[in-house]
Amino acid sequence: MRPPLGIIEGYYGKTWSWQARAETASFLQPHGYNFYIYAPKFDHFLRERWAEAHPQDEFTELRKLSAHCRALGIRFGVGLSPLNIFRDFNAQERKRLSDKLAALDAIGLDDLALLFDDMRGDLPDLAKNQVEISHFVKAHTKATRLIVCPSYYTDDPLLDRIFGQRPANYLEDFGNALDPAIEVFWTGEEVCSREYSPGHLRRVSDQLRRKPFLWDNYPVNDGPRMSQYLYLRAFTGRPSSMGAHLSAHAVNPALQPVLSRIPSLTLAQSYEKGERYEYGAAFLDAATQVLGRELALRFSMPLRKSSAASLRCACRRTCCHSTMSAWTGWASGKKSCAPGMPRSTIRARRKSWHGSTAPIVSAPTKCRRADYSSVLSMAAVSVAAFCAVARSLDAMPLSALSTAACSFAFFAASVVSGIAPFPLFAQGLICLASKPLPLGPTRQFTA
Repeated sequence: MRPPLGIIEGYYGKTWSWQARAETASFLQPHGYNFYIYAPKFDHFLRERWAEAHPQDEFTELRKLSAHCRALGIRFGVGLSPLNIFRDFNAQERKRLSDKLAALDAIGLDDLALLFDDMRGDLPDLAKNQVEISHFVKAHTKATRLIVCPSYYTDDPLLDRIFGQRPANYLEDFGNALDPAIEVFWTGEEVCSREYSPGHLRRVSDQLRRKPFLWDNYPVNDGPRMSQYLYLRAFTGRPSSMGAHLSAHAVNPALQPVLSRIPSLTLAQSYEKGERYEYGAAFLDAATQVLGRELALRFSMPLRKSSAASLRCACRRTCCHSTMSAWTGWASGKKSCAPGMPRSTIRARRKSWHGSTAPIVSAPTKCRRADYSSVLSMAAVSVAAFCAVARSLDAMPLSALSTAACSFAFFAASVVSGIAPFPLFAQGLICLASKPLPLGPTRQFTA
């Protein structure tokens, strides 16, 4: 059984362009994706400055995106995070929230996500207060579906360490008091879950008194550590049998909109094929549809060779270059990477890679390694190795060296090509050489 599939922009970091959003919706709709929720954490008018209206140009773009999705038959929604409103939901806060909901209604919403995630949660009567706000929102929005993200949206003790110890029986109290018509987000046993089992989802369903609306944090790559990696491998750890225990399955994409389409396509295949699903074949098929056959084959080679050990310290340098050069040169629009190809064509393909123009076109048949200054490379490797070893709990000089070399290539590639947001220094090199990478779908080649 395949639950409704969709995208939720729930990442931190540089946001997608409006055109990339529309193109992603258009691309995924034929493959069974039927909802799109706009909720990037860096839209301050949905989070830190939630009570303020969007600037007119952004409001206009949101209306256009809503109209585009609806024309495709895709439900459109927005995620609102009224920071800490549950601390004192007084008359003034009710008025501000009511005004904000009216403004969002003017965009044209099918779905509204009310997000209490990543806020301080060790407070008295947390579940009760959040339920009260949820019912208020349901009564004042024109959206036909309301999905709420509780403060503790996973079993992962990481949330307790960061946001305070969760109240006893929080999930049960929240589910028991909440209107059964309201959906509830859940990310699984971890914030970025390696896999999901029907048994786990049944238990959560019992606690919430409803099937969870799965918020799948894959292939998202936000944050100073995760932004080091491109999570492109096909979905695994998501057996099709779990669909019977979900109300919907939302994918939180990567910061790179075009590349996010690869794993998103494989999730649809996983549900469609069930026990016949093969993640290797699914990746190659999806990558071919997104990138063209040539680049798809180049990407598939390091993915097939990767292992948990090698991924722990990032991919081998040769692996990095065999893959990175394939898209770095092309995406940067260098003529040397496509001999005989007109520069105008190269620019057009570069823009399509960035998700800023019309459909993806086939990759050039030949690509050469992008050359970077050897002096800068040596300096960057030295700095990164020192930082990695110094900051790592388990100092691994050899791992740090190989990781730094690969990370510097990615730093240069992201700056030159623009396929990734311009990285902060700490993100462009390496944060921790011993960064643990979970198994399952997050066994990715890294750069």
